[in-house]
Amino acid sequence: MRFIKSIFIIIILIGSLYSNDIDIKKEQIIELYIATFNRAPDRAGLDYWQNEMENNHWSMDMVAQSMFMQPETLNLYKDKKLEDFITAVYKNVLNREPDSAGLAYWFNELISKRIPKEQFIIAIINGAKDNSSASNDIKVLKNKIEVAKYFTLEKGLNDVELARKIMSEVTSDSSCVTKIKQEIDNAINGYGDIKEQEYNTTKDINETTNSNITQEQNLSVDEVSNEFNTIKSQSHKYSLPNETLTITQQDTKEDLRAYLWLPKDYDSNKKYPAVVLAHGCGGAHYTDEPDKWTAEYIAGKFRVWGKLLSDNGFMVLLVDSFTTRDNNGDVGGGVCDTPNLLDRPSKIDPVSVRPADIASGIYYLKSRDDVNSSQVEVLAFSNGGTSALVLSNHKDLIDRSNELEQEGKEVFDLPYESKYYPSKIITLYPGCRLNGYSQETNDIFKNRFKVDTNTYIFMASDDKTLPSSYKEDCQHLMDLNPNNLLELQTVADTDHQFDYKQSNQQSVKDAITDIVNLLRTK
Repeated sequence: MRFIKSIFIIIILIGSLYSNDIDIKKEQIIELYIATFNRAPDRAGLDYWQNEMENNHWSMDMVAQSMFMQPETLNLYKDKKLEDFITAVYKNVLNREPDSAGLAYWFNELISKRIPKEQFIIAIINGAKDNSSASNDIKVLKNKIEVAKYFTLEKGLNDVELARKIMSEVTSDSSCVTKIKQEIDNAINGYGDIKEQEYNTTKDINETTNSNITQEQNLSVDEVSNEFNTIKSQSHKYSLPNETLTITQQDTKEDLRAYLWLPKDYDSNKKYPAVVLAHGCGGAHYTDEPDKWTAEYIAGKFRVWGKLLSDNGFMVLLVDSFTTRDNNGDVGGGVCDTPNLLDRPSKIDPVSVRPADIASGIYYLKSRDDVNSSQVEVLAFSNGGTSALVLSNHKDLIDRSNELEQEGKEVFDLPYESKYYPSKIITLYPGCRLNGYSQETNDIFKNRFKVDTNTYIFMASDDKTLPSSYKEDCQHLMDLNPNNLLELQTVADTDHQFDYKQSNQQSVKDAITDIVNLLRTK
């Protein structure tokens, strides 16, 4: 009997510890919402991140990093200077601005990249809780957490606007908590049938979060590279797209040919993350015969990427910028091999035309009922990578279109709106300059280049195709963007098109795996 009692007590203790661990995780997620979004969590969002921590073994750093890449976060901070970002987080957590010493310290830590932004946010939260001398800071944070817990855990609400409003009303005075709780109760009474309202809101949010394939752990190098090379070794018919489409170029209103790979085990009732592929100056096909510019003759690299990503749960769209305009790159029109870059056809220009082609692919995917519009990303190669970098600098480019039009080429004038904008851009061996434009225009571009979405450059260490200044050009863009929105990775001992031509090399396997896992991370 004693033995049974002992076992029973141990079970109770384990259950208590597990319950406490869950409560700690919930509170940590609530703190991140307050610091990052300046609001209480919606219940569906909190449940999503809690699931990542419990079932997929995500650390708090991983949650914070993923939160920081959300569209809501990017919209909050994309136009802020580093000092303004630091100040905003202080205000979110503590209702006050940093003192001059604190501002200087964190500015130096962030601009030197000794600490990423998401870890800075965690540090401010922990600092407020650990600093017993700053009693007002502790009171503010404690009250914010209590209000958020009431909103999210006790009432289970998903009203984001109310979540922001109540957080803006919190002070260091404990009496504010009682008033805000009453405000939440009054709002609930005003909803009418709250169960139906909450069901519909949660359903909409879960369509997004449940379609996000990041609920799984990162894929291993062996998993990704073996699948990539297996697809590469198969007959070309194995990796052909499921559909050939015509989409509208939203700037010029031209018809563009595009190719679509559907996710494995496709279900039209589900929403999937999606990727736009942007080809290089060699075009989308491997043939110079116009009557064969069809899905059957898509270049091997794009077929392999299309199949790899669709097998891993993505909707994949390859936008063909060239053949609709009677050109297929170096095999059909000499784009890559034109000695004078100024002589390249303006109708397929990587600055004035192709960024809008990519944006039009994004627009098309976001208009589909089976696509998760909050996770439409871009994977761009070489010349397409340059175009994607221009798109990542979209807002500034539009603001200074008159300067670039002096080159005699019209800059695309799509508005800076979310329907044209990806959640992430990944470029492989892009030219980090405006090929085909004067040095003066390049200087304008290079010195005012500011990305406004998460952008990644994978650069070959020994690229013999790009101009000799490619390393310096790409590093210059990095130096102008010390905001963690732009990252540069050099792939060791590789040349141009390393992903396809050198796919058995370990550094390339690592890079391909990094790319797939980046796309999987919302």
